[in-house]
Amino acid sequence: MDVMGGTVFGGCDNAPEPFGPVVRFDYTLHYVTHGKGTYICDGKSYKVETGESFVVRPNHMVQWYPDKEEPWGYIWMIVFDSNILTNLADQLIFAQDDCIIAKMPPDIVLPMFEYLVAVGNIFETNNTRIGIAYGIIGAYIDAFKKNSSNIPVIYQKAIYYIENNFHQKSCTPANLAKALNISSSTLYRIFRNNSGISPEKYIQNYRLEQATQMLEKGFSVKLVALSCGFSDPFYFSKVFKKIKGVIPTEYKAKQ
Repeated sequence: MDVMGGTVFGGCDNAPEPFGPVVRFDYTLHYVTHGKGTYICDGKSYKVETGESFVVRPNHMVQWYPDKEEPWGYIWMIVFDSNILTNLADQLIFAQDDCIIAKMPPDIVLPMFEYLVAVGNIFETNNTRIGIAYGIIGAYIDAFKKNSSNIPVIYQKAIYYIENNFHQKSCTPANLAKALNISSSTLYRIFRNNSGISPEKYIQNYRLEQATQMLEKGFSVKLVALSCGFSDPFYFSKVFKKIKGVIPTEYKAKQ
């Protein structure tokens, strides 16, 4: 990582004065900790409340000021690496245009903002601050991510579950359906519609795919079986031969 590139600064203000109008040359993300305010970008006004966030981008005329009745406070980070906040803009569903982000629970992002401020805007903590910035951006994307493909979110969640649990014997269609809070019949339909096979077959195929990679790296058949969710190496060999045409030891010997 470039030590000087992508510098991130953090700060907070519990009772900020009106700011601007100015043109900024950096990316800034503000999280409103309490109260209300108004953010103006290129002449268009946006009302911002507690828990919401507003984004400032380079080369735009901006200004903002607190509400008279319920003046806001906010915590912020400035990022000099366009890639960091550009990722946010590209992946996030904004609540208002591309400026205002919907409410985030304070326990999700506020501790990271506070930690960013705590480590200090000094040379020695630059890489730490960059890491925290990506953590903050990741939290927003997790909460408001665009579904950029035609693949249903529930199917994406199912695949995520399998990829993270395939090594456990408990990774079964029944437990997958339970984790997703859907019926087994619904799970079956989702997999048939999106993969063309049953969830049981998908899990088996994924396990064999990981097992094949391990065999190619020289791991023992027993270790591969146990690492990929097969409690019985003999059953693993039987399934492997049915799909690959050879038993695992023969496949391993050919590598």
